[in-house]
Amino acid sequence: SWWDEARSRAGLSPEIATTLMLLPFAGFGISVVQVSSRAAVYARISPGLLGQVLATQSAFGSLAAVVPTFLAGALLDVLPVEAFLTALAAAAVGAAIFGYTAAGKLPQREQPPG
Repeated sequence: SWWDEARSRAGLSPEIATTLMLLPFAGFGISVVQVSSRAAVYARISPGLLGQVLATQSAFGSLAAVVPTFLAGALLDVLPVEAFLTALAAAAVGAAIFGYTAAGKLPQREQPPG
C-alpha cells in the first residue's frame, strides 16, 4: 500500500510513523484546552494581573510537561508500545470523564442582565 511504501522510504517503524501522523491532532487538542482554560482564568482576574498570570501559567505548563515526557520514556523502556498506548488511551478517557463530571461542580458566573 502507499502507506507502507512511504513509511519504508522514510525508514520509519510503524509506531513512529503512526505517532507522526497523529501529532497534529494532539497539538490541536492541547491548543484548544490551553486557550479555553486561559480564557476562563482571564475572565476572573483584574486586568493589572494579566501579565503575571500569563507568565505563571506558561512557567508551570512547561514545568508540568517535563514529568510526563520522562515518565513516558521510562515506561516505553519496559513496556511494549501497544501496552503503553493502550494505557495512555485509558488514562486519557479517564481524565476526560473526570473533567466532564468535575465541570458540573464548578461555581457558575452570573450573567450580566441585558
